Amino acid sequence: MQAVMYTVPEVASLAFAIGVLRNRLAVARDNELGYTTETILITAALAVCALALIGIIVSRINTTGSKIHTGTGPGE
Repeated sequence: MQAVMYTVPEVASLAFAIGVLRNRLAVARDNELGYTTETILITAALAVCALALIGIIVSRINTTGSKIHTGTGPGE
């Protein structure tokens, strides 16, 4: 298949570009020095969910706490 691609002059440059991109992809896959973008996005999404949940819990606690009658308000 590769030999046929190089015999047609119009396809030779395309075959060369594909080869270069395959090589760059192989090098990029071997380089595992940091987190992937997917890991960072999932971590950020989980952090946002945790902050939203904390906000909901705090608002419900404040709402419930304000409904407690302590007997020290006006008219007591």
